[in-house]
Amino acid sequence: SRIVRVNPNNTTRTDPTYSLGYITDPTDTYVNVRRGPGTKHAICGRLNIGDAVYYQDAGNGWVKIFNRDKKFVGYVAKSRITSRRK
Repeated sequence: SRIVRVNPNNTTRTDPTYSLGYITDPTDTYVNVRRGPGTKHAICGRLNIGDAVYYQDAGNGWVKIFNRDKKFVGYVAKSRITSRRK
């Protein structure tokens, strides 16, 4: 068998990248947060218009939402995120 040595001083940690955005909706005062990426998934919370959130693209028009501590909260339609506070 072959032994492969790993240099513990040469480890790289890749942290996920987050974008900062703000909740927006032209027709309401809040948006629903869902358990999965799609309207068929249950609503697990609400975010108010203007709330700052961290997010990552989840594909198919949805984003994963994280709180200020970067803890996962749920999913929101990508169209409900803007880069500018309203």
